[in-house]
Amino acid sequence: MIIQNTPNSQYSYKKHVPAFGYNRTKLGYAIDDYLKESGTTSLTDITNGLKKLFIRHKNFLGEGFYGQVYKIDDKYVAKIDTRRRINLDELDKLQDTSSTFFDKLKTYYGEPLINLEKQIVVLKNVSSNGKHTNAGVPKQITSAMTYGEQLQYWNEKYLPVFANLPQKSFDNLAKDFATLNTYRSGSIYYSFDTKNPNNAVLVGKNSLRIVDDINKTYTKNENTTAALLRLFVEKIDLDYLVEKDITNETLIKELTKKIILAGEKHELPLCTLGVDLKTWQHVCGDYCNIREIIEGLEKIRKKTPNTQERLEKAEKLLDTIMSQTCHSHYYYYY
Repeated sequence: MIIQNTPNSQYSYKKHVPAFGYNRTKLGYAIDDYLKESGTTSLTDITNGLKKLFIRHKNFLGEGFYGQVYKIDDKYVAKIDTRRRINLDELDKLQDTSSTFFDKLKTYYGEPLINLEKQIVVLKNVSSNGKHTNAGVPKQITSAMTYGEQLQYWNEKYLPVFANLPQKSFDNLAKDFATLNTYRSGSIYYSFDTKNPNNAVLVGKNSLRIVDDINKTYTKNENTTAALLRLFVEKIDLDYLVEKDITNETLIKELTKKIILAGEKHELPLCTLGVDLKTWQHVCGDYCNIREIIEGLEKIRKKTPNTQERLEKAEKLLDTIMSQTCHSHYYYYY
C-alpha cells in the first residue's frame, strides 16, 4: 500500500493499458548512470524519479499476490511490495541494499538492480512491449478453468509454441542453470524455482527468461536437467501435472529432447533430488526406460569429452530411445 501525504490525494488502482510508444525515459537513463561504477547520479535522484512515477500512477502494469509493477521504460520496471505501508514522502530515507551477486546470469530477470530495503525494487524489464508468453498455463486464467480446459490449453496453445523453439533458446537457459550451480555463500547454494512453469516466459520469437526469485538451499547442484523438464514438460501450472495426450506425443518428445540436449551441452546434473527421478519418470516413462536413458547419457559423458561429439551421440541415443512407445502411464503427484 502506498501512502502519500498530500491533502485529498486519491489514486485509482484499476489496471489500465500503459503507453508503449517510447523506448527510454529520463528516469531510465538516470538508472543507467546510477548503476555505473563511474556514474554521478545519486540514489536521491532515483527515489525522486520513482516518487513522481508512483504519484502520477503512470504506466501501471498490474499486480500479483505481493506487488504492483510499474513500467519505467523499455529497459526497467519498478515493483512495490504491497504488504508494506510505504510513505512516499520518506522514500529517500531508504537505502539501496542490492548486490551484483547474480549478474552473470543472462536469462534471469528477477534480481533487483536497485533494492530499497525490499519495499521497492527496480528490475530489468522482461519485455519492452509488455508482451510475453508464460510456460504452462498462465495463472491469471487457470482459476476460471477446469482441469480439462487447462490441459487443452497446454496441448493446443502452449506445447506447439515451446516445442518449436530453436535449440539455442534452451541452451541459453541451461547455461544459466549451470552457472547458478557454481554460486555459493558459505553453506548456502542457490536454485531457480522450477515448481511453477509460469516462472519461465517467452519474449519475442525465441528468448526464454526466468522471472521469479532465486531459492536458497543447502543442497549442491539443484539446477538439473530434471528441473528444466519440470519447468517445461511436467507441469501445467504450480499445482497440476500434465496428463499425457498421445496425440501430442511427437511435440512432447521434441520439447523433451531439446531440453535434454541443452542439459548435455552444459553438463547439468541429470538428477540431484529424489523429486528429479519422479520428474524423469513422469516426462519420459511413457516411451522409455528411465534407467536406460540416464545411464546412457552418463556413459556418453564419461567416454566423450568433446562437446560436439558428445551432443551428436546423445542425440542419436535419444532418437533411438524415443522411437519406442510403451505408454505405461506413470503419474506421480507430490
